[in-house]
Amino acid sequence: MSDQRPVRMTTTVRIVLGALLDGHTEDLWGMRIIELTKLHSGTVYPILTRLEDHGWVEGRWEDEQPSGRPRRRYRRLTTWGAWRAREALGRASDG
Repeated sequence: MSDQRPVRMTTTVRIVLGALLDGHTEDLWGMRIIELTKLHSGTVYPILTRLEDHGWVEGRWEDEQPSGRPRRRYRRLTTWGAWRAREALGRASDG
């Protein structure tokens, strides 16, 4: 169930949404989003969780544990999330 409150559209949320939109055809994992956005993990992961709670992002765990690193949680925008992200980013660039 998604959170019905509006997503607070901060600068950092817009940066994360931009990275997700740029990679909307592929699943991105947290560290990749951190690399793309140049934001800290303490900023990115709460944003991803919030966007997932709102239904804008869906996540899935990597099927198997690879040797030498933890399993990745892949995320991508939902159809609804991509539409809302484009709308929000468009409003931000207009204002």
